[in-house]
This record gives sequence, C-alpha cells and structure tokens, in this order.
Amino acid sequence: MLLARSRRSGSWHRDFLAPRGLDPDVDSVPEPSPTCVAYTGFLESAATTRSFEVGLAAVLPCFRVYAEVGRHVLARRPSGEHPYAAWIDTYAAPEFDAAVRRAEAYLDQVAAAGGASSDLVELESAYRRATRFEWMFWDAAWRHETWPTPP
Repeated sequence: MLLARSRRSGSWHRDFLAPRGLDPDVDSVPEPSPTCVAYTGFLESAATTRSFEVGLAAVLPCFRVYAEVGRHVLARRPSGEHPYAAWIDTYAAPEFDAAVRRAEAYLDQVAAAGGASSDLVELESAYRRATRFEWMFWDAAWRHETWPTPP
C-alpha cells in the first residue's frame, strides 16, 4: 500500500510539489543535475544492457539507502507537522525495509545458486558504483549542484 501510493501517476510527487508551486508536467521544471543524469543513465544502462542480476544489483542501493535514511530521519524528526512526513513515513516503514530485504535476499539467492549470468565481481561492481552514485545524488542536492555555464 505504501509503494502503491507513490506509483499512482506520480501523485505522491505531485501532492508534494503542487503546494510549492511546482508542476512536474510543465517545461519550467528544473533540469536534473549532472549527477542525477549520470546516475539515472548508469541505472538505465545496467537495466537494459546487462543481465537481470546486474540490473537488480544496480538498483538495490537506491532502496537500501532510502530505507536507511528514512529510518535515520524518523528517529530525529521533531514532533508535529513536517513538510516531508509522507516521504519519511514511507521509507522508514518496516514494510519498506522488509521489501528491500526480500529483494536483497533474492539477489543473494540467485548469485549463490550460480544462476547469475554475470559473475559476482560484476554484481559487486554494479552495487558499489550505484552506492557511490546514491551518495553523490544526495550530496549534489545538498550542494544545489547545477550544470556549469560555458564561458
């Protein structure tokens, strides 16, 4: 149910953006940062040009990091209204963490059974790179990263 809410035509994002005067369907939406473009490009490439197992290994860090950050923020959230309450509640939920653990266990099972069409080094490399991109993604937002302006 928690994840279904976020999948409904992007309504979860729209519900957050609309009160802030942002419409994700218009051209004035800010351009994705260089890190965001690089990260999503890596994920798209891993998912479309590599094995299923490598694609899964590449996307898992996003879910693991969101679960960890959600739990971290929830533990420090002050009482009362919070502008990111829906985000925090979604990613800090035990149900979300359980879903992440099931996906991780599935990848472990496939890799251990030798059913992976890619070797463990490739799986670990995809997971490691995606984890670094995940850190860079959060850091880019923190720094308000933008594209450089040519001289």
